[in-house]
Amino acid sequence: MERLFKVPEFAQFIGVSESTAWRLVLDGTVPSHKIGKSRRVAESDVHAMLAASRQVAGRAVGAGVQVGKPGKTGTRGAGRMTAA
Repeated sequence: MERLFKVPEFAQFIGVSESTAWRLVLDGTVPSHKIGKSRRVAESDVHAMLAASRQVAGRAVGAGVQVGKPGKTGTRGAGRMTAA
């Protein structure tokens, strides 16, 4: 059976704060499972997220793995029109 991280374990595993880990989970950047009252993150989903976000010299070289919510582009504010 695959390992399921609690959110604090997930945070420690990838080296971020718990609040950052919760943001990644709640905004859908990394898929999670709700089990009872707790939320768990599958180890394979963590590895997929890390592979997709890999960069070398500031350029994306990720494996192209789709993570997050369908239709989410990650470009906040792109396409917004402003009043002239």
